[in-house]
Amino acid sequence: KIKRIKLSRSAPKRAAVAALRRSSTDDTISTNGSYDGDDATPYENGEAYTLSSSLLGAAEAAALMQACLASPLKDRQVQKNARMLLGLCIASWQPSTFLLEVLVEMSHGDVRVLANVLMSLLNFRQDRFSNPLDIPSLMSSHLGIKMPTRTDYLAGGKFASQSFYRDVHTSAMLVLAAGHRYLAVRNHLQVVYHGPGAIMASVQAKGEEGENSKDELER
Repeated sequence: KIKRIKLSRSAPKRAAVAALRRSSTDDTISTNGSYDGDDATPYENGEAYTLSSSLLGAAEAAALMQACLASPLKDRQVQKNARMLLGLCIASWQPSTFLLEVLVEMSHGDVRVLANVLMSLLNFRQDRFSNPLDIPSLMSSHLGIKMPTRTDYLAGGKFASQSFYRDVHTSAMLVLAAGHRYLAVRNHLQVVYHGPGAIMASVQAKGEEGENSKDELER
């Protein structure tokens, strides 16, 4: 049974409805659900949401980054791959929201999942590089959301009396809250609901095509 997914916030719902009602123009989503432009989609109040034009989209980059984080052996190749993916996410030619979109894809809509992802990403091993990146600072400056640094919560750190996981969880909540715009646009572009009748008709049509092809081959 196919269920309609509803967003938890009212603003993204209004934005999605506004995008559906907006007339078709260049570089925008048309009213019939097709995408007419290259890298921009309307959102609300005349504001455009810019999409990445790179070969890897947010979903693909999220899947590859998840594979790097889940690898049991953080050897040089895994560390290099993760570093290249992070560089892709924060590249100057990428939209400023691309890193946010990747994190939203990795969260699967669950703040606890995203908190665990951030725990792994912020503490990712870089011992095979002579110049390791300051990942928390890079992500904080790019997202505009404070990402905690683990060393600050160790003994002698300025936040030693506070919980590192609690602050990571707070950052994850802020990331998901900021990602509602991306979810509204993504759902409008990708989610299509088919009734049971349309699905059965499609299956029957494919079955008839297969039988006709088989008869032609036998002849």
